[in-house]
Amino acid sequence: MEGDYHQLYTIFPAKKFDHIFFLEALGHSNNPKAVIKGAYDVLKDGGELYIKDYFGKLSLDPSIQQKIDEAILLTNDNFYYNTLELSELLDIIRATGFQLMYVRPPQYQNDSTEAKAFVKKYLKKIKNMEAMDSYEIKVRKATNANP
Repeated sequence: MEGDYHQLYTIFPAKKFDHIFFLEALGHSNNPKAVIKGAYDVLKDGGELYIKDYFGKLSLDPSIQQKIDEAILLTNDNFYYNTLELSELLDIIRATGFQLMYVRPPQYQNDSTEAKAFVKKYLKKIKNMEAMDSYEIKVRKATNANP
């Protein structure tokens, strides 16, 4: 089945799924709030949403933050991406009504060898692949939640 994940409610009935996974996909959204709300609507009560994505790093040092911001802009432009701000996404999740289960670094050994080789070969302008952190976020729709 194909469809736009910004409009899950037009593709699936309410309370259809037990689990939804966004694996490095939410960063391609121009409206994460609509995606999160749609996921909420199509999850059953007690259903879980898992997000694994990239989030911009923050630094208290303005010169380092400027380099991070520049690297993120280049990444967004070259990969048609919308690097997420962790705090903003958590605000959306909480405002939607999800219960936060955890936010953590991925629980696997990250091997970015292929990604770095791709960037080196095709996107020489992007020099700082360390401008983003990867996190796993897991949330639950409350049992008997009101849509």
